[in-house]
Amino acid sequence: MSSSPRLCDLTILERLARLPDSALLTSSEAAFLLRISLSTLERKRRDGSGPVYCQSGEIGAKGSNQKCVYLKADLDAFVKARRVGSSMEAAVRKGQMMGAPSQHSMFNRLEDLSIKRAFYMNTSQKVDADIEYESVDTFVARLGKWKIVWLNALEASAAVWVWPSQRSAFVQRVKPVLQKALSEVGRFELVDF
Repeated sequence: MSSSPRLCDLTILERLARLPDSALLTSSEAAFLLRISLSTLERKRRDGSGPVYCQSGEIGAKGSNQKCVYLKADLDAFVKARRVGSSMEAAVRKGQMMGAPSQHSMFNRLEDLSIKRAFYMNTSQKVDADIEYESVDTFVARLGKWKIVWLNALEASAAVWVWPSQRSAFVQRVKPVLQKALSEVGRFELVDF
């Protein structure tokens, strides 16, 4: 039995290609696959710059918070429409999400620790896993069934995890960034005015 690759080892298009064609994705699942935050996807939905989506509200339905789902094909088309052929073209489209997969730690700078990331949370309100490091098969099996929460690195480090060894591995990716920031602060002499 072969295991599927981890999601962090795949580009956005490779992630989408591994989903079943009939996949309906929640907003959290779609944001995770596109490597953008949930709030960014919601903003793009409001301003019309994001992928097309399906909304269950009927004509005359009250409330603006109707459930939205995304079709795999629509996410695929959205990403492909944003491909660029040069660094100049990429600069014009600043902020688009066509990056190469991360082969190393997701945290390189102190600012990276403030970015919200997707985690699975179980019914006991414990973090189950950092989704980036889950296999594609696990992600596909959990579509629409598992709760996804968005936490920054410090929130995730402080949370209770189902598997202490996974929390420890996560913290080990965060520590070097904090240690580097602290060492840089130590280089400056504090002066009273």
